[in-house]
Amino acid sequence: MAANSVFFKKTYDEAVELLVETRNYITYMDPAAKDDRPALERLQISAETMRVTARLAQVMAWMLAQKAAAAGEISALEASGPTFSVPDDPTCLAETEIGADDLPARLVQLLSRSRRLYVRVRHLNAMVREAATSTQ
Repeated sequence: MAANSVFFKKTYDEAVELLVETRNYITYMDPAAKDDRPALERLQISAETMRVTARLAQVMAWMLAQKAAAAGEISALEASGPTFSVPDDPTCLAETEIGADDLPARLVQLLSRSRRLYVRVRHLNAMVREAATSTQ
């Protein structure tokens, strides 16, 4: 899959959009969502917010590596290798279940969307890695 393909561009645009939405949530909505909540709920909101940001950081690193490979700055094999690979991380792959009813609705949406994107990019990475190793 080339980084200049329509499919890649849509996935990249989705990742950037989700990144901006998450930044806006953390900057403007997260502090208000924590007001007047018990300490354990505030802790869970913070932990789940970190889960979203961890997922998006991994996804964006992979996306930018693919763009670098398409531009000839690094090889496709390197771009899909362990340095930029989206890991099989249990924290990022986990679905939020415990206390999800206590989380702000906007955060639940960001969690769901970021997990779907993370899983999709993991599959794309496997496809790119397979293609890169078969051409070596």
